[in-house]
Amino acid sequence: MAYPLAALPWIEPADRARLHALGLRTSRQFLKAAARLEQRLGLERRTGISAERLLAWTHRCDLLRLTGLGPTYTQWLAAIGVRRMGDLAAWRDFARLARRLARHGAPPGCAAAPPGTAQVARWVAQARRVVPCVEEAPPTQPWGWAAARR
Repeated sequence: MAYPLAALPWIEPADRARLHALGLRTSRQFLKAAARLEQRLGLERRTGISAERLLAWTHRCDLLRLTGLGPTYTQWLAAIGVRRMGDLAAWRDFARLARRLARHGAPPGCAAAPPGTAQVARWVAQARRVVPCVEEAPPTQPWGWAAARR
């Protein structure tokens, strides 16, 4: 599902304005524009937002493709270390993940109830079927990551 960037609490208003200036208004548009390393480096040059922050946001937007996993639950998962599609797909004990989310508590300003085991199981099942669209690491180069950023 595509969410307006304004609905994504992890993107600050000033950064959102920079992305809007490039015509990026939804999570889907952002994901398409930032999925690959070269794209994030280009966005970094044009917006001043670091490629590392862009990558973190890209992973969260990738998770938003899952049915029933909106910005609130994405933020909740990130708070306990589930930041990428692969992180979610790796969970085997759905009840344990649901308990961990409930123990952690809702993100600030969130009135949503903690997800139940069945809901977490649906997210994990989807995460296992969906192909992540985010390029994880820079291409292998003999001169390293720093040179790729130039």
